Amino acid sequence: MDFDSKKDKKNRIIFSIIYGLIGVFLIIVSLIFLGSDFMFYNNEIKSINNYPRFLWSLSWCFIGFSLIAYQSSRNEHNVPAIPVYIIVYFPTLIMISLLVFGFLHIFQSTSNYLFYCLSAPMSFIMSFGIDRTIPRLIDTIFGLRR
Repeated sequence: MDFDSKKDKKNRIIFSIIYGLIGVFLIIVSLIFLGSDFMFYNNEIKSINNYPRFLWSLSWCFIGFSLIAYQSSRNEHNVPAIPVYIIVYFPTLIMISLLVFGFLHIFQSTSNYLFYCLSAPMSFIMSFGIDRTIPRLIDTIFGLRR
């Protein structure tokens, strides 16, 4: 693939800002529309059907990924940013947040307020490490590695 590395660097910075803003926006919107009493409660939840907590995990995934995307923009890459950041990373971030959300709801002790204390760092760390865990998948998808 032949592409402009300066333009690609700008695209990576733009996507890091977009993902960071989406993460912060999800937290703010959840707190404004749902209220802090609805989000941060001490009751255990028997059901996994609780979308505000999923949004909490998803927002921290986006924030963590935005930092690694910004850090990654300093390096040279063989693959352009636009298809990778939309086709590969976006669904992967959703899967990570679903894994964190589901895993923490399995246990009764973490389905109360501990969910927020545990899910934010777990989502952040897992999404921050995404660039180290799936580069072979990205290279395979775009035909750079055989």
